[in-house]
Amino acid sequence: MRCVPYETLCCERHVKPPKHKRHKLVEPEMKVEDPGSTEHGNSIHFYCKDDESLVSLMCKAEHQDHEVVPVEVALVEFKGILAANYPPIVESIKKVGSQIEQVHQEVRDTQVSGREKEERLEGERREMYRAVDEKVNRMKRWLSERQSVKLSHLENQRENLQQEMESLCEEESTLKASLKEMEAVSFLEGYKDLLCRLESRSHFSTTEPAPPRLLDFLVEEQNVDSLIQINDNLLQEIQKELVKQVQIADLEFNTLKRLYGRTPSLDPNSANPWVKISRDLRTATPTETHNPYPEHPDRFDRCVQVLSSDCFSSGRHYWEVEGILAAKYPPLVESIKQVGSQIQQVHQEVRDTQVSGKDKEERLEGERREMYRAVDEKVNRMKRWLSERQSVKLSHLERQRENLQQEMDCLCEEESTLKASLKELETVSFLEGYKDLLCRLESRSHFSTTEPAPPKLLDFPVEEQNVDSLIQINDDLLKEIQKELVKQVEIADLEFNTLKRLYGRTLSLDPNSANPYIKISRDLRTATRTETHNQYPEHPDRFDRCAQVLSSECFSSGRHYWEVDVRSSSSWRIGICLNSIGRKGKEGWLGRNPESWCLRKYENKYYTVHNDRGTLLAVPGDPERFGVLLDCEEGEFTCFGGSRVLHVFRGNFLVPVKPAIGVYGVGDSMRFCSF
Repeated sequence: MRCVPYETLCCERHVKPPKHKRHKLVEPEMKVEDPGSTEHGNSIHFYCKDDESLVSLMCKAEHQDHEVVPVEVALVEFKGILAANYPPIVESIKKVGSQIEQVHQEVRDTQVSGREKEERLEGERREMYRAVDEKVNRMKRWLSERQSVKLSHLENQRENLQQEMESLCEEESTLKASLKEMEAVSFLEGYKDLLCRLESRSHFSTTEPAPPRLLDFLVEEQNVDSLIQINDNLLQEIQKELVKQVQIADLEFNTLKRLYGRTPSLDPNSANPWVKISRDLRTATPTETHNPYPEHPDRFDRCVQVLSSDCFSSGRHYWEVEGILAAKYPPLVESIKQVGSQIQQVHQEVRDTQVSGKDKEERLEGERREMYRAVDEKVNRMKRWLSERQSVKLSHLERQRENLQQEMDCLCEEESTLKASLKELETVSFLEGYKDLLCRLESRSHFSTTEPAPPKLLDFPVEEQNVDSLIQINDDLLKEIQKELVKQVEIADLEFNTLKRLYGRTLSLDPNSANPYIKISRDLRTATRTETHNQYPEHPDRFDRCAQVLSSECFSSGRHYWEVDVRSSSSWRIGICLNSIGRKGKEGWLGRNPESWCLRKYENKYYTVHNDRGTLLAVPGDPERFGVLLDCEEGEFTCFGGSRVLHVFRGNFLVPVKPAIGVYGVGDSMRFCSF
């Protein structure tokens, strides 16, 4: 209650005493006549800090044990408290305004950053499209060039075989005419000339005609659906005509043989020294050595020939010589058939090459579409992720802005109240409302005596850095694309540098497997054979007798290429082994057991060794580096000397295998190369 005469805010103790009984008591906020006048004729001059009340001169004696100060002093002191003990509300408003602007700027930056990252992602999409197109188109050009070379060779082969066929048909026609039209005597008279002409043809060489050298492109042409049947109708007609002529000739020959048949004998005195005559004087055989015949004026000294002992000057005489056309030379008809078959084979090879080329182009186009799909999937997934993160961030920023705006509204309201209190209230009413104003102001966090903490704006640096790192997927994805494409190409068709770039590995040595006479470098890449025993701790993986060491890496899938520098070693082994290889005694030598495969150098010779079986290799020069390629899925372990393939091991490499090296000369060292 407020005592109007005293203009004091009275507690229960002051209301009850008799001196207030005749005083007017009102609610504190009720306005009455000038509080400076009372029934006592006294005005308010003092303020009691203990009771936090206004005190008139008459009531001052009742507050003699309290701290009572003049109203003017209390007014100055309390205004100073508001001014000195709390941060200026204007500064708080400025700070909150700055924080609101910071939130607005963060929103703008987030939106701009999102657009920039989307543009970068779209740029990466276009770049990866371009890279896919470049690689696919290069492979298509490569296949087209290979196909063109093959078709050109096949066309040359076809032309040569066609010329061969025409020549054979011409000889076949000559032979048919000779057998059909000539009489016996004229045939025999023309036989020598015919034989010379036939022998001048390559078809009648005494050796079997070699098959045409068709290009072997088995790497490209693995799937041949069917072979076209040889069209041998013409050949069959030729055979029928020949058989018909042989039957007629047989009838004439039987008569001729019966009437005029003779059995001549050979004259040894006329035989060339390089011709051996049989005991029955009927067979002449050319020899590689000189036969010691006696000199005779009838002997041929240069011509490999022999005369008959028989001499004719009249009559008709028929004799036969075996092997001249039938036994000594391949049948003409068979030669024609073989060449015809080879021509058909060339035609089929051309058709297969064209079909295979189309199939491979379709596969490459399918790979292109699949790579496009993979690029789209990755980029779109990243864009969705980025959009979701941006939405979350903007949502948090919006809530932060709303909270700060509410803070700003409250500060402005308090600032207005404080200004009105300090500027407009009279002295007594100010002191009466001071405590309440102070309580209300102290209830606001802005007026704590500590510096207000800045707003907790959401910080997404880690996520945004992740976005940046995810955007930098160009190289990795392009490697994946290239690997997908080269899966369709055999290792033998890859350029050596491409193979190293795609599958190169930098291996490290496993110290726990090192033989005690092998020292491992600090970078775990060099193994050196020492003369003294190295103090290694015992380990079940350690080779106790074999001067070898394994790699820390283990492979059971994919393709992996690594190289070993051997310039400082004269006797060594490079290979792979199963983890089950023996470590005790001599059973663990690389290549001496079924669990290991290796390339070996010993006494300046190179070998491949597996299961204690070695094969000598011809290695040009003396390479300083040897490489190996492990293709687990294909089950191949390929050894390279420089860029040349030396040998290919085949086995089951889907079980874990470890690279291994052995260095055997004291002071020698070997090193895994880096990629």
